[in-house]
Amino acid sequence: MRITKKINSVFTRLKVATFKIRDGDEVIEFWLDGFNGDLGNADMKKAFAHIIKIYDQILHEDPNWHYFYEASYSLIRCSLKFCERVKKYFADNWIGYEYKGKWTEDMYVTKEYQEIFKQMFHTFSILTVELYKNGDGNQLYSAADRVCHCFHNHALYLANTEGKLGKYNNIEMWEADNMSKLVVDRSYYIGLIKGRKEVMAYYEERKNGEAE
Repeated sequence: MRITKKINSVFTRLKVATFKIRDGDEVIEFWLDGFNGDLGNADMKKAFAHIIKIYDQILHEDPNWHYFYEASYSLIRCSLKFCERVKKYFADNWIGYEYKGKWTEDMYVTKEYQEIFKQMFHTFSILTVELYKNGDGNQLYSAADRVCHCFHNHALYLANTEGKLGKYNNIEMWEADNMSKLVVDRSYYIGLIKGRKEVMAYYEERKNGEAE
């Protein structure tokens, strides 16, 4: 009976965020200003070489670390216990940075499921690094296809249960429709298409054109 109560208490909310964070495992972040230079090939290669070295020399045992490319700057997140070693690497290599402290998210889904996203961000970073080290850069789009397809495949149960499938009731059409929406929506977020109305108008125009 006691065991049952304990199990129920653990699964009251199905969230990985219930895991206890040990001292030093808090995730912190650095913003690397001007890290990617003028976005030329040489600048990008130099920046990525630093990411590889930081991983190889310092963060290879950190299950929390990950990085993001953000145009003129990049960000690196890692466990607090690696903070000083990462700072020293920046200083030794003349890399300008801003220490942001504890990583916090503001978008609902990433904030609500931050522990899960942390694992995914870490895995995506490792995948990219390993593709590079193995000379498999030509597999980049195949890897991206697997990442996107797998999530849609997993989410089909949720989409069907919550009635989010719309008029499409098979995974191929549902996945294709949602991927095309995502592509257009990303164009809005990165500024290639201005305004929500323009986004949906563009999407409907493309969809109707393909249907004809």
